[in-house]
Amino acid sequence: MSFRGWKSLTVLLLCAVVRFSADETSRSPRDGSLPRPARDENTALPDHPRMERLMQQKMTSAQQAFAAIARGNYEQTTAAAARLIELSREEVWQQMASPRYVQDTADFVRAVELLERMATAQDSDGTVLAFTYVAVSCSNCHTHARAARVATAWPRPSDSKQLTASRF
Repeated sequence: MSFRGWKSLTVLLLCAVVRFSADETSRSPRDGSLPRPARDENTALPDHPRMERLMQQKMTSAQQAFAAIARGNYEQTTAAAARLIELSREEVWQQMASPRYVQDTADFVRAVELLERMATAQDSDGTVLAFTYVAVSCSNCHTHARAARVATAWPRPSDSKQLTASRF
């Protein structure tokens, strides 16, 4: 990817982050506390070791997609997107079937499907934009997972320096 391509990618990612950050800021309460969803309980506690493995696999697939986009390798981007969709259909995700989580998952799948379509079409700008949507959907879901009622179901990592998917 040329310098111009990297510069465009950086500007696009920054614009997306600023846009979505502004939306979240306008919806947060004035007292600084986190907004609490009206009804957002999990139907069952997730299988933590299995969830950790799947989140790590999703992160690895997303990193592979990003590396493939940077190299302009549309076949690898399509393969990584297909793997992300496959991982999102795993049974363990159904254990977290709160209404908000169902919406977050649908947003993620739509973003990954767009990434797959743009890579198949070999649309460089469209692929970069679709990956940005994937990253934003991941961030939104993880923000939700850290919210008070949902996050209490998750154990805290024992080692604060450990870099795993549960910390995101």
